[in-house]
Amino acid sequence: MNWLHLTIIATLVSATNTLLQRYYLRDTTHDHLKTGAWYQIMSGVFVFSFALANGQLHIEFNTFGLLVTLVISLLWTLGGLLYFSLIRQIEVSMIALVMTTRVLFTTFVGVVFLQESLNAQQILGILCIFVGVLLVQQVRTFQMRWQAFALTLLTAFIFGMGNIADRVATLHMNVYLYIGLSFFIPGLLMLGILKLSKGRVYAKRGRSHVAHILLVGLLTATTGITIVLGTIIAPTVTQVAFISQLKTVIVVACAALLLHERTDIGHKIFAAVLCTIGLVLLA
Repeated sequence: MNWLHLTIIATLVSATNTLLQRYYLRDTTHDHLKTGAWYQIMSGVFVFSFALANGQLHIEFNTFGLLVTLVISLLWTLGGLLYFSLIRQIEVSMIALVMTTRVLFTTFVGVVFLQESLNAQQILGILCIFVGVLLVQQVRTFQMRWQAFALTLLTAFIFGMGNIADRVATLHMNVYLYIGLSFFIPGLLMLGILKLSKGRVYAKRGRSHVAHILLVGLLTATTGITIVLGTIIAPTVTQVAFISQLKTVIVVACAALLLHERTDIGHKIFAAVLCTIGLVLLA
């Protein structure tokens, strides 16, 4: 399977996963941060299980690779806490649109540190994404919430750095070991942070809650495996970031149809079109 097929699979699964998370976590009776931490842990478990079943998990103690994994795990922990907080507060279509900026961050780092080229067409694509994201801020449900807007951008930056880390770390360690650890460690760190903090006490959940966590964990693991394998064999990390962020259009459309996120739908569609044009030009 080539990098394009892997990335398309990751995009479709990721879009489904995002909508499912929003549908479940917008319920204020759920502990969204603890649930998010368990998403990560179970994703790591599924990755390790898949690799072991296929005889592809090899414990390679490369100092540099482990160091990169630990550093990116700290970033994923912060990103996870931010993302699972935002997905409860903000419409998922808004998050998806702003998160297209992760491609900009990935492109910038790819150009500066990985010597990937950037031409005039790609610069125009960057401008389209920038304008599209600014339009998002004009949506009534998002307007004047600059703190949430800034936090979403920060989350996009962290996830964008993840694309670069995927490429660097997998040069120095087993790919499945890296993917599993980059899910498992942040999940444990999130649980540790939540354990130390005193927050709202949520009611205990039953089998349906466990089933939901397992389903999301499986979808997240599938996304992680396919996106990282695609990143490794793709010509540039920008191309993978571009295809994967086309999920924005899917999320905006499905959120309007299935989750009834229809406020200022014209703004959202226009912003999605601009961001998509930008992604196409950037690729």
